[in-house]
Amino acid sequence: MYEMLVLVGIALVVLGFILVFAFVALNATPVKQPQSGSANSSVQGGGVILIGPIPIVFGTSSTMTVIAGIVGLVLFVLAVIFYFFLVPH
Repeated sequence: MYEMLVLVGIALVVLGFILVFAFVALNATPVKQPQSGSANSSVQGGGVILIGPIPIVFGTSSTMTVIAGIVGLVLFVLAVIFYFFLVPH
């Protein structure tokens, strides 16, 4: 019985990877460069990597780093709340 659940879990993870790869491959479009004479635009990004409950924050500008830091702090607090209050000990 447990072996079947393990196989189903592995199959679902593999299926998820395949679906994500297919979605990205089918929806990828080339990025158009701004034409001369048009308004200048910039792209900013940032992200959070959680290793356990500890967030690692990065960004392309200080604004995006602060926003990602706030998101990381919220995720850290949620992880602590879930661990101490929702997980039976």
